[in-house]
Amino acid sequence: MRLLIETQYLPSIAYFQLIQKFENKITLEYCENFEKQSFRNRTNILTANGSYSLSVPVEKANSKVLISEVKIDYSQRWQQVHIRAIQSAYGKSPFFEQYFEDISQIISKQHSLLINLNQELLQYVCKRLKIRLDVMFSEEYIKGEETENCQFVDARSLIHPKKDKFCHKLTQDLSVQPYQQVFGENFVPNLSILDLLFNEGPAAKQYLA
Repeated sequence: MRLLIETQYLPSIAYFQLIQKFENKITLEYCENFEKQSFRNRTNILTANGSYSLSVPVEKANSKVLISEVKIDYSQRWQQVHIRAIQSAYGKSPFFEQYFEDISQIISKQHSLLINLNQELLQYVCKRLKIRLDVMFSEEYIKGEETENCQFVDARSLIHPKKDKFCHKLTQDLSVQPYQQVFGENFVPNLSILDLLFNEGPAAKQYLA
């Protein structure tokens, strides 16, 4: 069975747990319509004031635009905002210097399409965590009722800002064990993979497992 999942911007820890679980059997959904207010173009980091959302602005994106055609809006200075926010949030974390420069360089590139930015960040994180990543891209949209016949485990939109992150049978066994975070006395689960990466470094792979 292959994992069928959407592209996300600096995805959550749960997203990477699913990626690691299926490793070399991943299909990214490139034929769906863009969904606003999802993790396709946003991520959550932990700041001194709690969980904070970073969004990549996109041009004229609506429910009728294919995700593969969504363009990034560079009329806004979002790159500087994201890089500064990440630096402020994780500058004092144990493994900040190991990853920050590479991540900021990827964000600073002028990717025309959202999927290209997301894919480069995904590949980078998987490489640093030594997660085997053999990805295929969908060539046509597969309807939900068709996924079983096509040998897919459908995880599209399973990890979503408006959903209970661990309500589905596919995510119920995912780990929410606390680890040391930079801010706050109460552990905040399932943030961007950046939170785990900056705080746990190479040990993040073991956490994901």
